[in-house]
Amino acid sequence: MTFRFLPSIVILLMSLLPALTTTSTAQTKPPLTLDAFIAATEYSSARLSPDGSAAVIATRQPDWMANHFREDLWIWRASTGKTEALSSSGHDSGPDWSPDGHLIAFTSDRLLPDEKPADTKDSKDSKGEPPGRIWIVAADGGEAWPLYRSKDDTHSFAWSPD
Repeated sequence: MTFRFLPSIVILLMSLLPALTTTSTAQTKPPLTLDAFIAATEYSSARLSPDGSAAVIATRQPDWMANHFREDLWIWRASTGKTEALSSSGHDSGPDWSPDGHLIAFTSDRLLPDEKPADTKDSKDSKGEPPGRIWIVAADGGEAWPLYRSKDDTHSFAWSPD
């Protein structure tokens, strides 16, 4: 009578054996450290171009020497499959394509070319941080320019379809 259940028990143990060995090999990978977690690059947003030939990607990563997080923009082109830096000021986020796909707008608290950090003390708060402005850059690359020069603090925006 007991030999009747023996094949069923053997089949059950054979089916559980791969699960038991997988668990033991998965534990050989070192655990994620706090430094590795914090040092990882975060992809905060990605926007596909209107024609689907490119994507603009916003990243956020720590800059240990400056003691803050860098926010930069990257562009990926389907024709080359490569990702290239679109901005490198460390202050750029929230990108969006123009309806025709020729321009990319984004928010940034970078200083204007003729602006000094002391000029911004009365704008955002008592820390002297510059206001967040909307900046424009050509999708082909190049230098970004501010959409306006006033010290109005912008947090979001949208392109008009026309």
